Amino acid sequence: MHEFINAAEHSRKYLPNTASAYRSALRLFESELSEDEKESLDLLQERLDHIYHLVVGKNNQKMTMASLETYRRRFINLLKDYEAYGIDPTKMNTWERKVRNIRRAKRPIKVESSSSVDISSALLQERTEMNRLELSLRPGVKAIMVIPPDITKQEASMIKAIIDAHVAETEG
Repeated sequence: MHEFINAAEHSRKYLPNTASAYRSALRLFESELSEDEKESLDLLQERLDHIYHLVVGKNNQKMTMASLETYRRRFINLLKDYEAYGIDPTKMNTWERKVRNIRRAKRPIKVESSSSVDISSALLQERTEMNRLELSLRPGVKAIMVIPPDITKQEASMIKAIIDAHVAETEG
């Protein structure tokens, strides 16, 4: 995948900072991949949740959960791009990268963000039985969680750590 990132940067599909961010995410996840996972994109996507848990376990003392979640999102985006344009090099020519227009707002904009679980759901097999929890936090603000009925203590701790990291970022 390193060659894919280099080719995408060279053909101006990735800006240099995007390519650098994807290389960092790839290095972080690559250290936890088995040889089989390095060879098979399908196997890698199937085991992505488990691999992410290994990355978190190995790096949670060095990085915040918010940073680890950012690396996970970057890695998932890289996998999607690689699947669409990296397996068949001729598809790279048809790749039209969206250019984002970033505007500075004069006042904060309220944005509803979806969980990163939504991003990975395309890569991972969906569960049919999920518990949906809607919590009213204060007037006009609610939290929505979709969790499996057999959630483990470790998974619940990871979710709590992600929420704690987000709270620390917004209060700071």
